[in-house]
Amino acid sequence: KWAEVDLEGGWIRRRASKTGRIVGVPILPELRRFLAALPRQAVEELVLPAHAAMYARNPTGITARWKACRAESTPAVNC
Repeated sequence: KWAEVDLEGGWIRRRASKTGRIVGVPILPELRRFLAALPRQAVEELVLPAHAAMYARNPTGITARWKACRAESTPAVNC
């Protein structure tokens, strides 16, 4: 959710589902540019709703798609 993204501070903070602890992930410059270009409508809105919907339908499908993409791509291609 956008509420977990702090573009100005450069962190994504999320509560871990297993431990309940807050986990911080730094936002690197390329990710910052990507996130800044996304539309924001509400703080509780999902950052990538289409990806969240895919994950809800098939949690292991994202891993399979990533592996297939990487197997077909050169290092310069982003999946």
